[in-house]
Amino acid sequence: MATGSGKTKVISLAIAWQYFQRRPPSRATTFARTFLVIAPNIIVFERLRLDFANGRIFRADPVIPA
Repeated sequence: MATGSGKTKVISLAIAWQYFQRRPPSRATTFARTFLVIAPNIIVFERLRLDFANGRIFRADPVIPA
């Protein structure tokens, strides 16, 4: 995706959707409980690290309703 096209938003929405679609306590679910985000370079990595540190992106951006 191009610069400024909303990659962080897409990642945060995908993580939130996977997390909330999981049906606890079933271990047979196909939905994720943990997540791995891979960055193409150190610049993108640092930006993602800041955005996702301590769940900041989920509080700052209205991904999860109140």
